[in-house]
Amino acid sequence: MVDGGYRLSREGVSALHRDGSGVAGFQAQHRQRVARPVTGADGKVHEVEANALETPLARYRASLTASQLQAGETFHRDYVRSSLMASVTRNWAIDAPVRGQGGAPCGPEDASLSRLAAKDRVLDALAAVGTSLEPVLMAVLVREESLAALERRFGWGARSGRVVLGLALDALARHYRLSV
Repeated sequence: MVDGGYRLSREGVSALHRDGSGVAGFQAQHRQRVARPVTGADGKVHEVEANALETPLARYRASLTASQLQAGETFHRDYVRSSLMASVTRNWAIDAPVRGQGGAPCGPEDASLSRLAAKDRVLDALAAVGTSLEPVLMAVLVREESLAALERRFGWGARSGRVVLGLALDALARHYRLSV
């Protein structure tokens, strides 16, 4: 520990520079950069560079179709944007809604229209896939549980979770009118 922080050893520095690309080479091993459309604060859609390996469906990418992946990513994006996701940190933004008396949470009237629209899209999607597949989508796309954990929780046979996830994502793709 140096000056209140950590510093790489000589071996660590040499490992980073071994292939001549330094930190960028190390990071490239663990990132798969893709262009993703995102809606900016101005309401316009912009393309940003993102790591494709950091999504709830990334570990199942090889066994899913393009429409299943797109449906899952759309659902996850809407869930994150909606007011359904619990806030885990303090919002210090100047325009953030102020909590009510006694720390009571703000009501739906304080949510932005885009958050409310995203919430409606999530609830519509869950209703469209049905109550039997809803827990699968919530577990994998929201709580990021593994398929093995789902199989144990629901008492399914080994490796059947992938099939059920595929069925749930197919139903989601039909809801979003993606080709299945």
